[in-house]
Amino acid sequence: YTKYTHTYKIVGMAIGRGTDNGGDILDYSDHAAFSRMKYDLIELDLAAWSKETFTGSYYMSNMSNLETLILPDHNFAIGDEYMFAGANKLREIQYGCYDADYKTLTKTGNCNVTCIGKGAFENCYNLPDASIREMISSVATYITNNKPTDGPGLKYNKIGDNAFYHCYQLAGEFTIPDGIQYIGMQAFENCNITKLTCTSELKEIGDRAFKQNYKLQTVNLSNINKIGIEAFDMKHDGNNKPVLSKVSLGGNDIRIYSKAFRKCCYMTEFELKADAKIKQL
Repeated sequence: YTKYTHTYKIVGMAIGRGTDNGGDILDYSDHAAFSRMKYDLIELDLAAWSKETFTGSYYMSNMSNLETLILPDHNFAIGDEYMFAGANKLREIQYGCYDADYKTLTKTGNCNVTCIGKGAFENCYNLPDASIREMISSVATYITNNKPTDGPGLKYNKIGDNAFYHCYQLAGEFTIPDGIQYIGMQAFENCNITKLTCTSELKEIGDRAFKQNYKLQTVNLSNINKIGIEAFDMKHDGNNKPVLSKVSLGGNDIRIYSKAFRKCCYMTEFELKADAKIKQL
């Protein structure tokens, strides 16, 4: 911002204990000011946040120079507001807490994310593989131990729509853990997963959820009910040729929607497990 003849660039920010505006990190009157500063932020510290829900509306998105994000180490849910979407330089997520006077930050490394909402980390191209896995594991553990009730903008047993869209660092073998029942549309589109395994608790995979994971070779779904439109679509321009060769499905009420496996040109094995039944194709 500019004051008199001097221009100041804010590159680090610590935000306090929260507002009375639901789970919003800032009062509504502060949204515009934050929107003007967010493009210069390199580090954002939210560890002082005292509530169990994060929402920030779209004013939090597109922090395009953000490299480090510090989150609270207590239970908290990231709501359906594209919270950190567009932070394409984000390379580190830390967890910590403040002392009683909110003066001293202790970094504990304890991830206690309980929900990952719509667009939470969309287009975070450099978000580390380990950070993504850690958050998903934390959500699954919370669901298993607490059986939470959904609220406005919060669906605990679902990875939200677009949650990790274009998170290229998510790579290698990937297992959706127990507790997660729904994968939102485009949740993992254009990642670099090579083998996908889903437990018997996963019921639905949304439209385009794993679209253009060109390195994906094997899909194993134990007890699936729905595979959405273009869920594993591998349409390509010739530069990224798909390698998906094996799909194994289980479930007694499987609905496979349009173009779910489009352009999977090298598939050699499509297996239905014992007692599996396709209801809609």
